[in-house]
Amino acid sequence: IAPAVSLKWVDLSDDLQTEAMKIANQADVILFCGGISPRLEGEELGIETEGFSHGDRTHLKLPEVQEALLKKLTELGKPIVFINFSGSAVALNWENENMNAIIQAFYPGEATGTALKNIVYGKSNPSGKLPVTFYRSVNDLPPFNDYNMTGRTYRYFNEDVLYPFGHGLSYTSFEYSNLNIQKDTFSKNESIQVSIDITNNG
Repeated sequence: IAPAVSLKWVDLSDDLQTEAMKIANQADVILFCGGISPRLEGEELGIETEGFSHGDRTHLKLPEVQEALLKKLTELGKPIVFINFSGSAVALNWENENMNAIIQAFYPGEATGTALKNIVYGKSNPSGKLPVTFYRSVNDLPPFNDYNMTGRTYRYFNEDVLYPFGHGLSYTSFEYSNLNIQKDTFSKNESIQVSIDITNNG
């Protein structure tokens, strides 16, 4: 492969925080789209920046600039829906306590806007379940270069987590009643029949 040079820059002349606060002041509800980027997290990336080392995570927090803006936005006293884009777990500890709602969006495709609009406006009932555990801190996990599974994933992690594997909420609630098991005792490999009435109260 021939050598190549690439130049990239970011225009820092605009005061984006002031602009965001001005727009939020005019809103009834704030939808904050934040998180991290697939350009930062991934295998063998040649990037070293706050929170990332060559594609590996060095902490699980949101970028500081996002958390600072979220804290300013909460001072407005308006409902905030935080939409987190990430391919892996983010320690949303402060957000969990201070946001009115959190949507974990991962890295969706071209219909993201339509899907989020339908969820936020109640046209679609969110029903996804987390395929990963959301930890409270990277300090709760063993060193990355320790390949022992002790203390990792939902199977071997024994501490308190922010959101467990399989966590997910929806706009509805369910009620269970009339649990009926075919018989009181059964052997280890025996099949049993169970019946239950489930009511979707939503």
